[in-house]
Amino acid sequence: MVTDRLKPLTVHGRTVHQIGLPFHWGPNGISTGDAANELMAIALDPNAHIQEDKALTADIRPGRRPRGPDLPKLVAEYRRRAGVTETTGMENRT
Repeated sequence: MVTDRLKPLTVHGRTVHQIGLPFHWGPNGISTGDAANELMAIALDPNAHIQEDKALTADIRPGRRPRGPDLPKLVAEYRRRAGVTETTGMENRT
């Protein structure tokens, strides 16, 4: 949902948009969708060893994240656009 409640910031002359993300989505309940933990990279806080998602960058696209065979295609497109050329051996996992 796009809202006017989170106003863009100006940082060093550049407009930076803020994103609010509910952490307790999931497949059940009133508001369903991808869980926030599935949408972000996993990095642990070095002291408390909890997921460190206080600040991140994002490439927002309209629509839902694809499922099934279309999901690896989306990931491959993001990797291509980001210039990621290394492979980790996890690309063919299902």
